[in-house]
Amino acid sequence: MRTSDSTTRPVREVPSIGAWLIVMLPFLFIANCGERPRNEILMEPDSGRVLYEGMLLDGLYHGTGLLYRENGKLEYRGDFRNGQFHGQGNYYALDGHLAYSGEFENGAPHGHGRTFYPNGQVHYEGEWEMGKRSGEGVLCYKDGTLAYEGEWQEDRRHGYGKFYIYGKLVYEGRFSRGKMLDESGHVVNQKAE
Repeated sequence: MRTSDSTTRPVREVPSIGAWLIVMLPFLFIANCGERPRNEILMEPDSGRVLYEGMLLDGLYHGTGLLYRENGKLEYRGDFRNGQFHGQGNYYALDGHLAYSGEFENGAPHGHGRTFYPNGQVHYEGEWEMGKRSGEGVLCYKDGTLAYEGEWQEDRRHGYGKFYIYGKLVYEGRFSRGKMLDESGHVVNQKAE
């Protein structure tokens, strides 16, 4: 310790910025950790089974992660926001096959996406709005043969489209709420749903 004069009064030394950073940096880092998503693995306490692997923010799934079902099979792989599927992701059916791949918003398919049959063939590919087919899309049979291509609204064929029976075009024209319309706008007897 330095003294200021012959009376031996202590002079307080001011720590350098470098010394202050060495002491305070860990506290600054810890204080900021709660503001950003962090990687976590959530496990069931009794069995040790993994429930979720990925980013959390304020206790909610947020960022990229893997969500598992109670049986241990993967339920979802992709992006989360505020605890919901949000962004790009893959959703898996109870039996483990890929059921949907595409964009999500607030927990539901929204944007471009594809659904799949258990055999891996594409069932539907096109636009989604809050979990329902809406916009342009293509529907196929289990063997991959085209069934419908055209416009959708509220999960029904609606607008202009082409309807096929196992690859053979049987109707081209307008649809209203899933039903085919003739040139005068009347419902055609054959059901298109």
